Amino acid sequence: MNPVSLITEIAAKIIPFFVVIAIGYMLRLVKIINNENVRVLNKIAYNIVLPAIIFISIIQFNINEIININIIKNIYTIYIIIIVYILLLNLLIKIPDKTRGAFMVASFRANIAFIGFPIVLAVFGSLAMAKASLMNALLMPINTIPTIFILKKYSPDKENVKIYKTILKFFIDPLIIATMAGILFSYFNISVCSPVKSIFEILSGMGIGLSLISIGASFEILNVKKRLGLMGFSVMNKLIIMPLIAFIISVYLFRVDALERDVICLLCATPLAVSSYIMGVEYKSDSDFMSSSLIVSTVISVITIPGWLFILQLL
Repeated sequence: MNPVSLITEIAAKIIPFFVVIAIGYMLRLVKIINNENVRVLNKIAYNIVLPAIIFISIIQFNINEIININIIKNIYTIYIIIIVYILLLNLLIKIPDKTRGAFMVASFRANIAFIGFPIVLAVFGSLAMAKASLMNALLMPINTIPTIFILKKYSPDKENVKIYKTILKFFIDPLIIATMAGILFSYFNISVCSPVKSIFEILSGMGIGLSLISIGASFEILNVKKRLGLMGFSVMNKLIIMPLIAFIISVYLFRVDALERDVICLLCATPLAVSSYIMGVEYKSDSDFMSSSLIVSTVISVITIPGWLFILQLL
């Protein structure tokens, strides 16, 4: 396929996702959706719809088709490298501690659930979605623990930070539960009766649109103009440096097949996660910086995600 045709095909697959995000933002802007609606949308998407997508994707395949030891080696190596890079970077920058924690977290936390999953499912299909679900489950500890450590260390309210609550949330996270349930059903070859399967398929059908609308509706364009240089640096780390590390590790160190490489790189190329802003508020971090980074990284990913897909499809 020539480059022009490839760009056109990628644009046709990716642009609709960001249009739906924009629709979510417009619904918030014209007050069809308010703050309370946004919280409800996010809860429905995260607690019901996304787990349904994960479960129904995994049980379609034999567990051996999903799990690959090189995937595990890849994703942990990628995250260890990016976190070490950010810790070293932290020694060189001079900013207030409150903003320092927000900057570090904004440089590596990825929006796998709300943006990564819908794009993976639409572009690569159900097998890729099953692999992405497993990757997300494996990444939860290395995503959550460093985030807690960083935000706690630079929190101005260290005494009131309750780490055990966040760790507990990890074990009862609906995405983790759905992934583990799907793996068990797949491993033991447990069949799901047709009516139950239909329920999960109906819920899954809601997934992409609801997730993307909730992302757009979550945007609050405040303080974006503040600290643009530092914000640009964190966005570059998230959208360029992190997927570049993922690409190098996947191709040259722990080699995986093309589909697994593409899924790993795409998940790493997703913008800042909404949960990062929520955790930033909880830990008294610089929530304005986190909110602005969320908006800017999502907007810029309209260009960078198709760019990474273009590079991956050429190889």
